[in-house]
Amino acid sequence: MNISILIEDEQPYIHKSLKTCLIREDIHYQVLYASDEKAAQDILQQEKIDFFICPLALYTGGSRFFQQYPELICIALIKDYEREAVVNSLPYVHHFINEPIDIDTLKQYIERIANIRHILGSDIICRLCTRLNDLPSLPGIVYQVIDELSLSYPSIAKISRLIEHDSSIASRIIQIVNSPAFGLGNRVHNIEQAIALLGLDMTKTIVIYAGINNYLHSPAHILATAESINNNSFTIGNLAMRITLSETGNHTLAQQAKIAGILNNIGYMLLLNNPQTQTELRNILTADKMTLLEAEQLLTGITHAELGAYFLGIRGFRPEILEAVAYYYRPQTRPINEFNVLTALHIAHVLAPSPLRSIIPFKKSEFHLPYLDRLGLLNRIETWELIAEEVLGGMVLNS
Repeated sequence: MNISILIEDEQPYIHKSLKTCLIREDIHYQVLYASDEKAAQDILQQEKIDFFICPLALYTGGSRFFQQYPELICIALIKDYEREAVVNSLPYVHHFINEPIDIDTLKQYIERIANIRHILGSDIICRLCTRLNDLPSLPGIVYQVIDELSLSYPSIAKISRLIEHDSSIASRIIQIVNSPAFGLGNRVHNIEQAIALLGLDMTKTIVIYAGINNYLHSPAHILATAESINNNSFTIGNLAMRITLSETGNHTLAQQAKIAGILNNIGYMLLLNNPQTQTELRNILTADKMTLLEAEQLLTGITHAELGAYFLGIRGFRPEILEAVAYYYRPQTRPINEFNVLTALHIAHVLAPSPLRSIIPFKKSEFHLPYLDRLGLLNRIETWELIAEEVLGGMVLNS
């Protein structure tokens, strides 16, 4: 795999440091340097660039670059006194890194995106980037929380203060941590306590979900559908967790499966704001019976699963969660021969009823039997169905 990085800066320090540390056997990195916007524009016209890195103060061309090159991942380097300017750049900056820059942090982010491209494939990435340009930005507080969570040693106190500034996200976290989905004995009223109980990965998951719900400005029936999807996603998360525990006994893997389940419909949530897409999907599915994902592929060239995986990937979720979200409907395409997060999500998604089928008449997903046979799991289907009966009977998130 080839990854090209363009750095625009008055000083060549970052260019030299990054060029030295980006060495991997499976990825060939090309690191280019531009001293000003004109030089950067010239390089962008001549080379296929994957990452554009620039101090926020020099980001005058950021929005134009983002419109001209939708596949470009834009990273802004910020100083403490520039925090207010961050909000204005949210529509076209994917990630912010504090100055003085930690080269290892920058390297980790670049390699994470490289892994996403490896998981999804470059053709899908280009189509996804074009689609993502049409989506509204999440609230600024979401990005600030995610950036803090991406640090090696994030501060729970700081994350709590950030969340408390947004009452809707704060109330959503309190609602979820006190719901049957988490089964805690004592009621939680404090954000810092909620984060400690949820864990950082689950906190990030819920902040993303709450942020997406905040920007939905659709008609009432679409908002009701979004709430149904929320409830269904937490049910799928719990089902994936229970199935993982029954198959592996691994609590870490089970927690990852739960997060993947909660996030499995995130791409569809992102598309809910587009009534035209909803209408066109309904027309296709009414005329020709197929799965929702098949109809999405026919209509847009991508699916909500791939869109969701990419959206989550640039926000720091683990590769195994991204793979599960992207491929739960076609797990047989992945070179995996043992039970993992993807397997759990595939099973849970088949067993859990979808609220979308009440408004869009698509064909229900089915187990991919050759895939399960490859893993030696065909004889476990009855056990999973019993687990599903138990989970679906009593584990739906209260709205």
